[in-house]
Amino acid sequence: MLEPNESRTIEIGFQAPNDFVGEMHVELQVFAEGAKSLKTSARTVASINRISTGTVTHEANGCQAVLPNQSCTVDLTVRNTGNAYNTFVLRETNTTGGFRVALPSAGLLLQANDEGKYDGIVITAPTDSLAFTLGQTTFELIDDTGTSVASTTVQLKIAPDIQWTFRNVEEQVNAKGRLSIAMEVRNDGNAVDGLIVQLQSSHSVDMGFIPPDIAVYEEGVEFPRSFEVNDIPLNSNFTIRAWVQLPQDQTSNGTVYINTTIRSRFAPELPFVHTTTGDYLGSAWQATEAENEGTDWGEMASTAVLYVKAWAGVILSVLVASVILYKAVIDRQRRMDEPQRLPYQETEDKAEDWMSRYQTAPEPAPPPTLQEPLEEVPKATYEAMFRHQHGTAEPARPEVDPALVSAATVVLDRGQDGAKGNTADRSPQDLPLESTAQGSNNHPAGQDTPAASQPTQPTTPPVDDLEF
Repeated sequence: MLEPNESRTIEIGFQAPNDFVGEMHVELQVFAEGAKSLKTSARTVASINRISTGTVTHEANGCQAVLPNQSCTVDLTVRNTGNAYNTFVLRETNTTGGFRVALPSAGLLLQANDEGKYDGIVITAPTDSLAFTLGQTTFELIDDTGTSVASTTVQLKIAPDIQWTFRNVEEQVNAKGRLSIAMEVRNDGNAVDGLIVQLQSSHSVDMGFIPPDIAVYEEGVEFPRSFEVNDIPLNSNFTIRAWVQLPQDQTSNGTVYINTTIRSRFAPELPFVHTTTGDYLGSAWQATEAENEGTDWGEMASTAVLYVKAWAGVILSVLVASVILYKAVIDRQRRMDEPQRLPYQETEDKAEDWMSRYQTAPEPAPPPTLQEPLEEVPKATYEAMFRHQHGTAEPARPEVDPALVSAATVVLDRGQDGAKGNTADRSPQDLPLESTAQGSNNHPAGQDTPAASQPTQPTTPPVDDLEF
């Protein structure tokens, strides 16, 4: 009922159909009861507009310290922030570090403003991963149209795997009741680790470690019962040596329990313990001094073996050096006994033998004769013997007139000056007989020279042929 001049607002609600796309047209008619024919109408249109959004958050359980080949879980919470129902699924992207992710295949149907969860999503670490390796994985929220509407990233980390193994354990008790322990510890984990080693006994006895060179222990302690070792590589061996003096003053027999405990620096709350036992005899059952003075051949043999192992390299070096020195002395003695000549100077033939190839056989020396003192020969007898062998001397020739010698010299000088110009152009056949005669004196050594080459008396030309 409306009074005159009264107004009222009418609200009309639209319920969209089960469709994500479409329009709805609505017409409103208003009329009075007394005048139904007088109608007033109004039309309105409603369009379907779907909004598909959502959010996703995660909660990781132990994914910051995952052991190799072990798993952690992740819980995801999904919320539909759109205006219509939606089906959400998960997708894995950007996984690093070798991790493996197992996602659920079923989708999550949510109405508008509803929440849902994916519980127990499993993430597995690789088998051979090293400690403190980092990784990550991303989860994307996909709606029913295949569109990624939200995402979240989970950080991952490999935890150190502490595994120490005792192997090659040796336990020996000597004749004096001293128990020696040697054991090999191997790092089978996945991290470069350090150790804290402790020695404990069930009896109050003297005992201690024999720390290695790389060990750190309290300074000034005579028998250290604990030490530390740092930075032991993967798959490496480490030897622990200790000794325990078994009781000698007990009234009854018994057993000593020795615990060797090692703790990792990464997991000190997880100890690795090796227990060694040593039996001892009471005072009534111990051997007398006379028996103790007997020779312990087993102990001596074991000691000798230990010494040989420790000094094997030195003994081998001494033996090799002795052989080399012995060989050097023998070679030196041989060289001293032989001629002073190096091996590469030895030849089959000597220099004297080589020179003898080019020498003729020496003539046999005449038999020695007795030398008698020479007698003085008279001068007359010597001259007579000389004339008998060489004949008489030629008589001296008369001297040449000096005027003729001077004239001949002038003629010869003029002839030589005139012949200087044409002598070079002449052949040996064109030379005068005098030149040919002069050249004939050049005979090879050892040949007989003609008689003309012997010195003769100069011939005097006729006086009529000379020009004054």
